[in-house]
Amino acid sequence: MTIQVQGTSARLVYQWDDTINGSQQRAAALQSSCEQDLTRLEELFDEHNGFDSGNRATILVGDPGGGLASNFGYHNDGSTLITITAWSGVNPAATADTGVRLEFVAEMCEVMMSLRNSRKGASWNPGGSNGEGLSQYLAELFYRAGYYDSQLRHGPGRVTAWLNDPTRPDWVTRTDPEDQQAGRYGCAFLFLHFLHTQKGFAVKDIITKGGPTLEDTYRNLTGSSGGWNEFSNLVNRFFPPFFPATGPSRRQITYAPKRCNLFPLFDDYRRTSPIGTEEIAGFESSSAGGVVVITPGLLCPKAEYSWNWVDPNSYLVCTVRPTGFGNPVVSWVIDGTDVAGGGSLTVSGPVDLDRADLPGQPDRSVGTMTFSTSVSDVSDFTGAALRLTLYQTNHPGTEQLTVETRISEQYAPDVPQFGSVSWTTLHSHGVRYEPRFYADRDACRKRWDDFTKKYIRVRDINILLTLPDPGPDELRRAAYIIQELQGELRRLQDEDAEMAGKLGAELARILNVPPSTLQVREVPEVREQNRPTE
Repeated sequence: MTIQVQGTSARLVYQWDDTINGSQQRAAALQSSCEQDLTRLEELFDEHNGFDSGNRATILVGDPGGGLASNFGYHNDGSTLITITAWSGVNPAATADTGVRLEFVAEMCEVMMSLRNSRKGASWNPGGSNGEGLSQYLAELFYRAGYYDSQLRHGPGRVTAWLNDPTRPDWVTRTDPEDQQAGRYGCAFLFLHFLHTQKGFAVKDIITKGGPTLEDTYRNLTGSSGGWNEFSNLVNRFFPPFFPATGPSRRQITYAPKRCNLFPLFDDYRRTSPIGTEEIAGFESSSAGGVVVITPGLLCPKAEYSWNWVDPNSYLVCTVRPTGFGNPVVSWVIDGTDVAGGGSLTVSGPVDLDRADLPGQPDRSVGTMTFSTSVSDVSDFTGAALRLTLYQTNHPGTEQLTVETRISEQYAPDVPQFGSVSWTTLHSHGVRYEPRFYADRDACRKRWDDFTKKYIRVRDINILLTLPDPGPDELRRAAYIIQELQGELRRLQDEDAEMAGKLGAELARILNVPPSTLQVREVPEVREQNRPTE
């Protein structure tokens, strides 16, 4: 075995063991990131100048002695050493690179504890349960995605070792002097998430106010004791070891969270559950349409265009991301109808059906929509996520859907139900014109854009022109700017009388008011040109 030197940086030396596959590549990866990570750690610990060109720490990619990494504490004579496994066999190489980087953070975190203790007295124990909890916390903070990559052997197992112990021993008011049992430092790891996410303390404050026990840290942060009681009562409420608490059906629960941070946990307005929707097009089909004489857009002349009916065979993906929940149970409601887990769903609601003779002005009616549905849990290390997928089966048109969720706690029946609502559309049947229609429309829009950029100062005009059927909010907004529009149109008549007349007539049509309301002259030929005959 020969130890090779990859290089040096301002405060670190990088070495690799030439008998271990991939060690040189990992050393190069560390050389590109460790200085930045060390600077960030120094800021979090508020400990600076521990290393310099006269006292570099050595980072060796080699054999750490059976574990993933090791260190021997801080030294001021250039002998600080961190040894990290090369993650041989881990693919791709970028994942192995992340592996050595997160191990560097964990080990250098312990070195910084040693440095801090030598300067300011004992607080974090780098070889104890509180110190191991902190090193894992910062490794996850710095390299979150890598921390949950199964190849890198980290993830929620450290927390669940304590969470699934029915006794849930107290490693907050006491510190295990060793760091070998995940059930002990896993409790510390989770308590640090509690301090930051639930209680809102900054990571730097948590570290710099650390004490020999985590209870001391809590007292230093809050000014009072009781950290273990608050933490354990909250966890036990949302993640009880047994459910129900008593009775013949009582059973122990085994939890398998996707992340180490179980917080925040709330039972009030602080919970959130935003719903995201995405329409995904499937294999498109079409059927015969016809030919129509229409204007393709505002200020465009009429022309003849062919068109077809098109079914995009789209499906709708609805994802809710609850925060503030422990074990959320989500019920979905579409247009007032409960979704029963999966299968067939029939609802009644507003549907827009395109009219080939009136582009952008569909007929609206209440129609029946049928879907096949699937429900899934897509939670990961970023948080809880529940998904409903709707596959359209009868293709009535553009469906206006109201998507609701009702969320309860699986193991905390005393927590009130919470809900959210979202509105979206699903396009299942519509008109598509020949390509020339869209080219003509784009050309007209460009002409309009050029005109507005040159002359128009009231920017709300453009907004109004995109609303062929404005709702009450838009109409109220329009009322506020009518006076401004009047002055603007009078000015435009001096600049370009024809365009001003067309604009005034179109605005009057959109706002459903006589042209005289905007103090512009009637332009019958403009309405004839831009409004298809019904």
